Amino acid sequence: MPLASKAGLWNLEVEAGATFSERATPSGTPWDLTNYSARAMARVTYPATETLFSLTDGDGITLGGTDGWVQVDLTSAQTTAIGEALEFVEQQVVWDLELVLDGSDPEDVTRFAQGVVTVSPESTRVDAP
Repeated sequence: MPLASKAGLWNLEVEAGATFSERATPSGTPWDLTNYSARAMARVTYPATETLFSLTDGDGITLGGTDGWVQVDLTSAQTTAIGEALEFVEQQVVWDLELVLDGSDPEDVTRFAQGVVTVSPESTRVDAP
């Protein structure tokens, strides 16, 4: 059974080449996230087949249990790769984050958050001469 009827809006601002970390409660009301697993993906457009990032709990996503928050973390290597994939042009891409109750039907998915990711490119790069 879904936690809520509608996902919360959570827009991210990512700087290519920099470490990114943000914690939020997008719905505005903390949900008890105990016994949930999470997954999130970003794509240039919704129908795009390639992902800019793909995260799971324990690998880029931390769930706050009874406190109801979610934290998203990207390494500098991940944000660099996103900037390169976008060809060093500032862009907005789409993303969402889904939750599944552990031990339940894997098709019973709750979209916890959705929004856009604004990616700003970097000019200072390790590979630059």
